[in-house]
Amino acid sequence: MDPAVGVVLSGGAANGAYEVGVLKALLHGASPATGYRPIDPGTYTGTSVGAYNAAIMASRPGKPAAAVADELEALWLDRVANSLLQCGNGVFRVRGAPFQFFDPGCLARPVRSLLDFGVDLLDLSAFGLRKGAEFAASDAPLQSRLLELFDVEAFVSESPLKQLVEETVDRDGLLRSEQRLTIAASNWKYGVVQLYSKLQIAQVGNNTILASAALPGIFPPVIIEGVPYVDGGVLLNTPLKPAIADGATTIHIVFVDPLVKNIVLPKEPASIDTYYRLFAIIWAANVHQDVLTAAAINAGLGLAARAQPEAAATAEARGFLRVAQRLYQRSAAGGSYHQLDVHMYQPVADLGGGAGLLDFRRERLSKLIDMGYYDAVNHDCAAAGCALAGPSPAATTAAPRLAEAK
Repeated sequence: MDPAVGVVLSGGAANGAYEVGVLKALLHGASPATGYRPIDPGTYTGTSVGAYNAAIMASRPGKPAAAVADELEALWLDRVANSLLQCGNGVFRVRGAPFQFFDPGCLARPVRSLLDFGVDLLDLSAFGLRKGAEFAASDAPLQSRLLELFDVEAFVSESPLKQLVEETVDRDGLLRSEQRLTIAASNWKYGVVQLYSKLQIAQVGNNTILASAALPGIFPPVIIEGVPYVDGGVLLNTPLKPAIADGATTIHIVFVDPLVKNIVLPKEPASIDTYYRLFAIIWAANVHQDVLTAAAINAGLGLAARAQPEAAATAEARGFLRVAQRLYQRSAAGGSYHQLDVHMYQPVADLGGGAGLLDFRRERLSKLIDMGYYDAVNHDCAAAGCALAGPSPAATTAAPRLAEAK
């Protein structure tokens, strides 16, 4: 394990399969980003689906990193995806939807399907009673009361995701693992980022991972110690800074949203496409700024390393350069700032818009894994927008592709 190497995994629901392909290439040594050498990252950070992927990678102590990546791929294809091994996908179920009975996996388990259908009807009935009581008791205008009746969360069950996390994330393994792990959730009450360490995940439980993946409007908030939490992507979709804080200096960011300009604008957009584009723009701008900040730090430290105070024309300039030299020496001795190598991996093509986030068909997830692997195998820093450590500012400039994503 290399403590200086970190992997940052963004949110993206079903598109998180792309992260699996990138991880396979990096950990098997198939990417030029690692010099075609297998790596074993010492730090993982993740948000939403990235939190789940990161938790799996960090919870298998004693198992080679490449083998864990292969296990993660198998989990995605056999447990997360719609498959014959289960009824529906491993993330969510639409409550009370009869069309689900025709899924091959559901037809193979008729008793289980009927039991789930019965539970769903009870949940929907309870929801209807609560909403009906609120409607009758409210003194708000009729239009407002009618709008309050609509709640997509009532028709979506997150029980498959709960079962998936419970059965596949080894919390005891997290305690024994040498890897550092940080996942992000959003405090829904106070509007602040909540970071959970490996120890906290193991102690508090799987609700931390479920909270990080609780997409607002689709999944209900997860209550932890009386406080509601939702998807970490609301505030921190790509947790780069936590990876740096954990000591990583060579960082691989997997950002699963394609370039905004390549996300197709439908002629008749649906609400899900509108919100997806909105968040894609915000997330791209944030990660763009983070990588540019890393590039600026690289450039500043590179200039400080070459500072020659005695050659300065004025006393003020000589004093400034001496301070710059001391800052560089402190960074080299383990100070707060370090030169960073930040590699970016991001799909170019549209992955299906907002609807693609909830498309867990096995063949689609397999294609996304292949796409991530291909992009990592053909990684080109100049095109991808990396920020690389180097002696000159030119060597630390993020390339145009990130600017396109802004």
